[in-house]
Amino acid sequence: METPRHHARSRLSRRDTPLEFWLCAVLALFLFWLAYRAGFEPAAAASSFGVAVRDPADLFYVFVKADRDLASALAVLALLVYGDRRALGLLIAAATLEPICDGLLVAVTSGRVAYALAVHGSAALLCAFVAYRLLRRGPDAALFMPSGVCSVAQRSKCRASGAGVGPWSAFVNRRIDDLLSHVDVFVSRALLVCVYG
Repeated sequence: METPRHHARSRLSRRDTPLEFWLCAVLALFLFWLAYRAGFEPAAAASSFGVAVRDPADLFYVFVKADRDLASALAVLALLVYGDRRALGLLIAAATLEPICDGLLVAVTSGRVAYALAVHGSAALLCAFVAYRLLRRGPDAALFMPSGVCSVAQRSKCRASGAGVGPWSAFVNRRIDDLLSHVDVFVSRALLVCVYG
């Protein structure tokens, strides 16, 4: 049972978590959803993208977009877990070009300028806003993980100082370690398959 003091402390931790963390987490989840939708519902994803496809053979571009969205989501998630504000801000700033180009393609190909501005223009503005929020503090800004959760980059420093020792942070830190070990095994196996067939 939570004591009132413990409950107040957990509320404070959620309040102390910067907006940038939640924006990046939502961005990564949204990119995962876009990749899933493009991979498993390509016709609907093409229509939502702004370019309807009449011939099913032309849906290959949607699978390319699914690959791009999946790779972008994994990159954002990796840098979010690693806790590198500057690298994440630079990645998102560079990725702002993706929705700009997508919007131009939709406007030129389908002639739906208002739709391109509404969907892809708003995505570009969101990316620019998130990148600005991440980069405005400079390279020495504190890591932006939720309070009590150590980023991968600062794991040994946090443990030495006693930070991240509560039950919630210990649980999250163990899950991060598990996730990283699974990713390491997956990447190693994928490389072996690519090299040795």
